[in-house]
Amino acid sequence: MSVPLLSVIGPVEPALLEAFVAHYRKLGVKKFLLAFHFPEDVPANDRLLDTAKELGVESKRVSFGPSHEEVNPKLYARLREEAGKGWHMIADSDEFHVYPEPVSKLIAQAEEEGTPVVEGLLFDRFAQGDFPSLFVAQKLDSDYPLGGFLTHYVLGGEPTKVVLAQSGYELAPGNHEIKGHHGANLPLIPVHHFKWRHDVVSRMQDRVGCILSGYWHMNDDWVLNETLRALHHISSHGNRIGLVEGQELVLPKAGVVPCVPVSLDCALPPGWETASLAVAQTWWDWPSGAVASSALIPTLAQLPSLDDFGLWKKPGGTAPSALSIPPGWQPRSSHRQLRPHRR
Repeated sequence: MSVPLLSVIGPVEPALLEAFVAHYRKLGVKKFLLAFHFPEDVPANDRLLDTAKELGVESKRVSFGPSHEEVNPKLYARLREEAGKGWHMIADSDEFHVYPEPVSKLIAQAEEEGTPVVEGLLFDRFAQGDFPSLFVAQKLDSDYPLGGFLTHYVLGGEPTKVVLAQSGYELAPGNHEIKGHHGANLPLIPVHHFKWRHDVVSRMQDRVGCILSGYWHMNDDWVLNETLRALHHISSHGNRIGLVEGQELVLPKAGVVPCVPVSLDCALPPGWETASLAVAQTWWDWPSGAVASSALIPTLAQLPSLDDFGLWKKPGGTAPSALSIPPGWQPRSSHRQLRPHRR
């Protein structure tokens, strides 16, 4: 059984798209429905779109502009409408599902239990603390050999993900859930999350600036807060992911949690069934709108000023406070005149 894969792609490296397509084709995906959204129109976008064409996954859905919170949900909704009735596989470009059972079996189980969703959990992939560049798609596993629940424990971010969804049910922002429904599948599907690449810090810095300036519109603060926590963690550990002897992830307030060597060829990471369920239940049982792991997460008041992250152009050398916008600030990826698109 082959279901279409739906994905909204941002300005990522061509090698990541190559690895993404190769991975899902290996899983048996035959139909890719992609949309591309770019905050600005630059030549690098054309290289990515050329790569998509070479891979046979070209898309006519290409948009430009600020990455407001509603942009991705709207693009996913259009892709799902285009995909039609049935089940859809949902994955952002840095999310690589690994299915311990056939997709057809998981869908049959969901239908038998009367649920429209199969759920997964983000499992962050990273190197030994640094952020390697991704130039060769085949080196994804070797360049990012460790896995851990960084999104949950360090960012306080919701790690649950919809990996398969039945048509007719709306995805929540970020594809974290279908409201009112849980999957019937245990173990949860590992979603290997290759976010922590060479440009992750600059991407997050720009995101904070765009949000605080109002250039990107957000309905609430969850994206901003998660991004600030990530930057704080990285800044606090010498511009690296905080690891103890490469085997344990340092938590924001106290303690460590293990990270493990892992590969996309493993059906389940070591200790996955117990560890993933413990993380997911924290979110399933938590009051709506609260941060599940708040006891582990630094508050905004504990964060250094945003100037410490190199976000600002400082007029007169004045350092802004943590949540202020200095005069004359411009996000790096905004207000650029769009050139005529060549495609």
